[in-house]
Amino acid sequence: MHTAISLAETDAAGVLFFGRLFELAQRAFEHHCAGCGFPITRFWSEGVLAPVVHVEADYRAALRVGDAIAIETGVEAVGDTSFRMAYVFRKHDGTLAAEALVVHACIGRDGRSISVPPALRAALSPRG
Repeated sequence: MHTAISLAETDAAGVLFFGRLFELAQRAFEHHCAGCGFPITRFWSEGVLAPVVHVEADYRAALRVGDAIAIETGVEAVGDTSFRMAYVFRKHDGTLAAEALVVHACIGRDGRSISVPPALRAALSPRG
């Protein structure tokens, strides 16, 4: 996914506010899911919620207002009741700006843990 850093995503110094990285990751996640044939709206229609239960990030280079970036997404792992998404953020010149990991748990509408549904598991699996 390609985007640019907006003023609203930065701190007073014009640098990406640290928490906004995860908003960008969420947008990339939604883009990834749509590309895999499992758009974000399908989560609700199939009765599976996927709240974020863990995040981590390493910031390598400052992202500033107007910087064009590419966000690479990848499925790191799919377990029984959760899945791990990895993100790589690169500036337009290829400079590594950040890496992030986001873990989603699968729960039903009642809030109880459920297995990753087969259709979601298939969508998250690498094409081969």
